[in-house]
Formats: sequence, C-alpha cells, structure tokens
Amino acid sequence: MDEITEKAKKIRNSGCNYKNNLNYKKAFDCFMEAASLGYVPAYVDLGLMYSEGQGVAKDYQKAFEWFDKAAKQGNMYGERNVALFYKEGLGVEVNPEKAFEYFLKAAKQGNIASQNNVGECYKKGYGTSKNYPEAAYWFMQAAKANNIFAVYNLAICYRDGLGVDKNDKKAFELFKLADKKGHVQAKVNLAIMYDSGTGVRKSYSMAQHYFNETAEYGVPLSQYNLGLYYIYGKGVTRSSSKALYWIKKAAKNGYAPAKKILEQLLPNKEVKYWEQGKYGAKDEAVKFLEDNLKEEKYTEIKASEEFKEIISIMFQLKQDNKATFNPSGELASRIAAKLQKRHQKLAEEKPDKKIDILSRYISILSVAQHKDMNILL
Repeated sequence: MDEITEKAKKIRNSGCNYKNNLNYKKAFDCFMEAASLGYVPAYVDLGLMYSEGQGVAKDYQKAFEWFDKAAKQGNMYGERNVALFYKEGLGVEVNPEKAFEYFLKAAKQGNIASQNNVGECYKKGYGTSKNYPEAAYWFMQAAKANNIFAVYNLAICYRDGLGVDKNDKKAFELFKLADKKGHVQAKVNLAIMYDSGTGVRKSYSMAQHYFNETAEYGVPLSQYNLGLYYIYGKGVTRSSSKALYWIKKAAKNGYAPAKKILEQLLPNKEVKYWEQGKYGAKDEAVKFLEDNLKEEKYTEIKASEEFKEIISIMFQLKQDNKATFNPSGELASRIAAKLQKRHQKLAEEKPDKKIDILSRYISILSVAQHKDMNILL
C-alpha cells in the first residue's frame, strides 16, 4: 500500500468513527478528503451520506454519481448500490436491465445480498429472461451464507419445483431455518404446511401457533385463518368473539375473503339490543328473537345452548359493520333446517303476512354451508 493510500485509509477510518458516534458533518468531511485522494471505499461512503442526508443535504443524484464512480473501479458495494438505484429510480431513471447487470456484477464478486437479488431477477424475469434453474442457483449461493431472504426464496423453489425437483420436506426445513432468523412469511408458510400436513406431520396446534404469531404481526391471511380456527375449534377452543376479532382485523387490512364474510349483512332496521351494545349475550340474543317474532305470532323459541351459540355469533359479528357470520357444519345445518320448517308453516298459515325476520335468519345460517368458508391456503 503506497503512502497516499495509507493516508486516505486512515482519514476514511476516522470518518467511520465520527459516523458511528453520530457526528455526521465531520464524518462527511473525512470521507470527502479520503475520496479526493482517490480512495474508492470513500466513494461508497459519500454515496451513502448523500442518500441518507447525513452531514449533507440529501441528494440522490449525487449519491448515484459517487456509487457509479466506485462501481467503475470494480467496487462491489458501489455496483450493488448502482443496481438498487436503477431498480428504485433514485437519482436516475428506472432501468431493470441496468439493475440486473450491476446486481450480477456484485454477485459474481461475492456480494451475498446481490446474489439473492440476482436470483429474484431470474425468478421474476426482471431485467432478464426468466430462468428458474439460474434463480435457484443464486439463491443457493446466498443461502450458504445464511442470507435469510435467500433461504426463504430457496424454500419457495423447493415447494413449487422452480429450477429444482419439488421437495416438500426440504421446503419445510428451509422455512424452519428462515423462521429461526425471524422471517415472517416463512412462519406463514409453516402454518399452512402444518395445517395441510405438507412436508411435515399435520398439526393444527402448530398451525395455530404460527397463524397466531403472524396474525399479531399484522398478516391478513393469518388473521383470517386464525379466525376460522376459532370458529371450527382447530387447535384451539372454539370462540366466536375471538373469531370475530381476527376476521375483522383481516377485513380491515384488505383481505378479500374476510371482507366477503363481513359483507353478509342484516339489512334495514337497527334493534335495541345491538344499539345497547349487548352483542354477545346469548340470553339477550334469544330474547331479541322472541320480542321481534311476537308480531309474527312465532313465540315458541327454544333457548337451547346450541341455538344460543348460533344467534350469539350473529350478534357479535353485527357490531360496527352490521355484519353476520355463522359456524359451518352439522350444527348450522340443523338450526337452518328447523327455522326453514317453522318458516314454511307460518307461510302456509299466514300467506299474506311478511315474515322478513325469519327469512333473514334462514339466509344467514345458509351462508355457513358455502365452500368459501374453508381455510384459504
């Protein structure tokens, strides 16, 4: 190392120390001095300072110029940042082909994150032709260095047979590895695999564990499936209130199947029990039916526990968005059949009398038998 390079390196190291101590202005000055001596790593430092607005006004164009200057000297960090700027259109026009070109340059020099990026480019056909074997190859290279994103992407390749032979067990193992490193989507995939018994022994309790964990992180699909788990009692004790809570969360986060459930509305008038906020009280729910069906001369409501449970779920889901939802299966079918029979009898006795309330509940209960109630994977 010549004398000038040695001096520039020391100045640059001082800049790194200033930056670590949050003294960005002095750090910037040191990097600029080292760069003026032709020290390439300082070019990258200046690019980062300009891109973050540290010690200098944020300026993506100048950041790109410094990264590009480093890249032209074969610096892999300069190449990676040039690729990112072309990908995101920062300080330069978006250019997928250029982004891929520079990701590949950095990847070939051993930049692990860029190896994963190259894999993604080949997988998606971004800036180059789709090539699943090449995608899998580059994911493998980065995964060897324990890059969490590459591990996850390689798991997807094995799960779907992209560029490699389909191998559910291998996919599960890689999702588990990514999970240990905190990859949220890997946890979602583990939940799905435990639920279906793909690549691992079926376990609703383990699926519920991962759906619950990722639902807490705000993943809509997990929130929705966790809601269904509470409805069906899969791996958990059935709970209509918890089912409602998670399905509403998923709907609020834009998950279409959850919205579809919550769009099964009870039309028209509000009733006193809802207005008073007594949404989940089973006895009050039955009382509501008794009160509202008296005018239809339908007063023989049997307050059985299973009937109360069905009606309770309706009330709980009414809440803010006036939506209703029901458990599926034999229980809902029996209740629907009972209501249908009573409804037909009333219709025969009072052909000119509207029986709107009964009709609503028959319709509501029938929703539970739709195929779209099944867990979405």
